Amino acid sequence: MMTGSHIELSLAPLEDLAALERDWCELQARADIDFYMSWGWIGALIRRSGLKPFVLRAQDGGRIVALGLLLANRQTRHGWLKSRKLYLNETGDLDIDIVFIEHNGFLCDRAYGQALHARCIDHVLTSPEAKRLLGRWDEWRFGGVSQDYLKLLEATGLRVNTYAAKHSGVIDLDSLRHRGQDYLSTLSSNTRYQIRRALKLYGERGPVAVTAARTDADFARYLDGLIEMHQKYWSARGGKGAFGYPFLDGFHREIVRDRGPLGEIELLRIAAGDFEIGYLYNFTWAGKVGAYLSGFNYEEDSKLKPGLVSHYLAIEHHLAGDAHVYDLLAGDMQYKRSLSMESPPMYWLDLQQPRLKLRVEDLARAVKNRVFKPPGEAKPD
Repeated sequence: MMTGSHIELSLAPLEDLAALERDWCELQARADIDFYMSWGWIGALIRRSGLKPFVLRAQDGGRIVALGLLLANRQTRHGWLKSRKLYLNETGDLDIDIVFIEHNGFLCDRAYGQALHARCIDHVLTSPEAKRLLGRWDEWRFGGVSQDYLKLLEATGLRVNTYAAKHSGVIDLDSLRHRGQDYLSTLSSNTRYQIRRALKLYGERGPVAVTAARTDADFARYLDGLIEMHQKYWSARGGKGAFGYPFLDGFHREIVRDRGPLGEIELLRIAAGDFEIGYLYNFTWAGKVGAYLSGFNYEEDSKLKPGLVSHYLAIEHHLAGDAHVYDLLAGDMQYKRSLSMESPPMYWLDLQQPRLKLRVEDLARAVKNRVFKPPGEAKPD
């Protein structure tokens, strides 16, 4: 592992998007990342938002070894607390951040290990350059970061306010192949029964098959089909649905159009004959499949399990291929628990400066929790 003793860090407003794209794409080939940290995601975020982030760069002998985007925004909560917040690879605008990043962090050359991530964090916290450009901020939001990042942030000495910890469901395809194990046999008897029953019912309508989008026309048609099913489900329940947010709709249409033909995005159609069961929108990056969005054809018959069947068939599809992992991504849904093993959590947290207003907020929260704590949870004397 390289020590990075000669690393130079800098922070500057984004001026040249083409140059950043060139640097980012060159560096991502030397980094262990998920699709969220690839230029496919980051570039679309910058272009679609129209925002001008600050770019942190780390160089070793003139070679870029780390990059990250920083944006500042203001947040008001509880009707009285005003906080100036920094965001890493996010914007602070809820209508934009609805795209929901996971596996977040600085983009770092793998040869430098966690020490380089720590150097990047420290530069933002302590360098005169960062203080001059970013001004006085109260909190720094880290969305969807790993346990390793949590430890790095705790080591800064600032308060870490964790407001969400979410597990994802992961299927280790390499392990299944190595053991020569049938995936269905790894599931609970109840899950196996539900899948087999649903497949039998769907099979009465025609052969059940998974088809991947191949052409530009396929990608456009499959995405439209997914959006229609996704929005129908949520509107029937009084919800807005992901594609009810204009930014998210445009963001993903751009990503699917630009990155699908490159093999970084996968759209799958699951059907029984001419009957469409559902669509899956997956990231396919560095041997990892990330199940990001879906649209399913729900019916009144509860024996039909379009989500469970679609993901099961997609997992089998990739087990027959060369993907290493099928990741159901963050969220506590029943189908994720049924189909996968739980992975270590990701964290959504704020790194907080020692501000009186934040201490008052924390005290008020503690008092509220104590006052409204259910009697059954009271600590015994």
